[in-house]
Amino acid sequence: VNEDITTQGGTALDVLKNVPGVEVDQNGNISLRGSENVLVLIDGRPSTFTGANRRAALEQIQASNIENIEIITNPSAKYNPEGMTGIINLVLKKKKGTGFNSLLTLGGGYPTNARSSLSLSYSTNTYSIFSSIDGNFRNRFHFGENERTSYYLQDEYFLHQESQDTSYNKNVTVKVGGEYYFPRKWVIGASATFFINQSKSKENAFSYYLNPNSEETKRFTNKDLSLREGGNVELALNFSKRFNKINEELTGDFSFGHMNGSDSALNRLTFWEGEQVSSKYLPIWRILDNSMKQNIFYEKINWKHVFTDSLFLESGIESSLRTIDYNNLNYLYDFYASIWDLNDTSSYEGLYDERIAALYSVLNWQWKKWSISGG
Repeated sequence: VNEDITTQGGTALDVLKNVPGVEVDQNGNISLRGSENVLVLIDGRPSTFTGANRRAALEQIQASNIENIEIITNPSAKYNPEGMTGIINLVLKKKKGTGFNSLLTLGGGYPTNARSSLSLSYSTNTYSIFSSIDGNFRNRFHFGENERTSYYLQDEYFLHQESQDTSYNKNVTVKVGGEYYFPRKWVIGASATFFINQSKSKENAFSYYLNPNSEETKRFTNKDLSLREGGNVELALNFSKRFNKINEELTGDFSFGHMNGSDSALNRLTFWEGEQVSSKYLPIWRILDNSMKQNIFYEKINWKHVFTDSLFLESGIESSLRTIDYNNLNYLYDFYASIWDLNDTSSYEGLYDERIAALYSVLNWQWKKWSISGG
């Protein structure tokens, strides 16, 4: 990543835009070889942040903190089968040497785009502690025009749409942690990460329909206001044990993540007759109010045993527990009664519980330029 000068001062999303085979659209959606069914890992581990709000989480990782990016297009049995298309693994830089280190990064751009990052660390031969705070503020402006022809619809034969929207996003991430190096090559580490995100957007759209004779059949405007807020907490504990043989090790990762978020939107659809509000169609006003709480427990223990320089075995156990409590409420405005009515047919509440347990084992063999793995 350091050799890509176009991403200097950018974020993980900016880096991914330059990775062959990876596409990132304007909304921050990531796809690999044309499919969004991709798993994103950080240092080989899943993060509750990337699952809850992938775009916001990746915008918080500074490009200067990334060592390299690994693309795994044919994952072995070692990896969770979520990303059937492939896996993107962000390998972050590790501490080098001992003593006190600090790094301050400031960046900006047009339109309004400001970001800052401060990291502090202190290391000895026995232990290391670190802390960091990252902030990101960004404004976006978008203008669009769309035309569509539906050959089998008379009153809606031709559609013309013009839209413009503005949005801003701000998020802050704070992380603290440390590692302790025990005798006999044991290392234990712990960290806590806190993440806050808020985004607002405003969209105005103008549309009209024409029939096959190019006569206007309907004209309307659509105004959207939306607000999204959320916070995440992730607590992690890990250990590693190295053995006398090179690359032979035992590792363990345990984490707990909590996410609390809300998403609300106000939509106002108004019909027009020329320059006057239509008397034929009533406006449609709608409020969508969504909230979600999510808890994730995750643990993984992996053992890598080296038989020879060309033959090694990886085995492990992995489990996760996820609970989600969500509410999706839909309100429609009654112009006759001047009240907001809850739409029961499109509103719902839900509880989701997921438990996954896995055992895996992969045997790897290398010979000259050939490598074979079976699991």
